[in-house]
Amino acid sequence: MDREPPWDTRERLFEFACDVVDFCRKLGAQPGCRHIAEQLMDAATSAAANAEEAKSAYSRREFAYKNSVALKEARESQLWLRLVVRCKLGDPETAKRLVGESGALVGILTGTVRAARRPPVLGTFLPSFLPPFLLPFLLPFAFCLFTSSMACSGSTPRAPVERPNVLLVTIAAGKIAGKMP
Repeated sequence: MDREPPWDTRERLFEFACDVVDFCRKLGAQPGCRHIAEQLMDAATSAAANAEEAKSAYSRREFAYKNSVALKEARESQLWLRLVVRCKLGDPETAKRLVGESGALVGILTGTVRAARRPPVLGTFLPSFLPPFLLPFLLPFAFCLFTSSMACSGSTPRAPVERPNVLLVTIAAGKIAGKMP
């Protein structure tokens, strides 16, 4: 794998698993290395398979679970690769490259699992450019702007606002600056 790794984590894990399988074919042919090669191959291919299964998870909890299993397997493959490097088994150049790639994948999967386990944030429907401290000021205005009830609009329903986020920010900024009642 002398090319730049793909951006997609699942594709990157797939490429890693393929590289490990190729490496293990050669490693397993050496005397006394068959067990290590099988363990390494099992761990690397399991990491890729669990990450792929996480894509079709039916809940956030299952997504976090499948990715945490993939993380455990990636860590195990990293251990076996470190053992191969330390004991000078197989091609040292390929083994060192695979250790580096497994470390990168462990880092990516760790971040994915942490983010998946984090509870969803209230107000994620708001654009990212709005500071969180504006949320209490915006909610009453958002209710009036996005409903067509008679109470908010006077006597007739309001027409839909074309750019509601800009209007919300303008109203909130005026309210905070004291320019609006």
